[in-house]
Amino acid sequence: MTPARTEPNTAMQPYSEYSGSAEYLHLLSIPAWEQMAGRLTAALSGADPATGTVVEFGAGTGLGTHILLDTLAPAPVLAAEPSAQLRAVFLARMAARHDRDRIPVFPGGAVELPLPDRIAAVTGMHMIGHLAPTQRHALFAALKPRLTPGAPVVFNVQPPDTAVEVPEWPPFGTTVGRLRYEGTGVPYRPHPTGCAGP
Repeated sequence: MTPARTEPNTAMQPYSEYSGSAEYLHLLSIPAWEQMAGRLTAALSGADPATGTVVEFGAGTGLGTHILLDTLAPAPVLAAEPSAQLRAVFLARMAARHDRDRIPVFPGGAVELPLPDRIAAVTGMHMIGHLAPTQRHALFAALKPRLTPGAPVVFNVQPPDTAVEVPEWPPFGTTVGRLRYEGTGVPYRPHPTGCAGP
């Protein structure tokens, strides 16, 4: 007897803005991180890993986490990622590292993360636009007294630098096996709260 096929109950699954793209995000993000790696490493050059914890907001699938671990050893890297789908990829990738004991992972975003007392460096790649202005101000205020002397704080901001309507951009992608994977961005309209994210 063949059991009846059941469809997943999507109503019971928490919504994530990455729900439709999570399985492809790592693959499609690799080229951008290859371009950013050198600049991020240079920006972190003034950090003293012996002085505290490295904090990574919006760790995604861990493309930037590898850079932090390799550049700022032996400091622990506290990674925060609110998306369960992206954390699944993150944890699978970090499990292969010999120094995975340096990587505590917080299942939440920058606003919810309990900050360590001493921070040797901070990064937030592709995530600051997901926070409303009041949340950004509160985050920076909380970080300031915890930063050790000379600790770099590195965030990037994707263009445009003001809340304006953004049209769809041309597809980009990569080939794996005989399949081509492509992504694009849907038109963006400013959020009434001033938040730059969707």
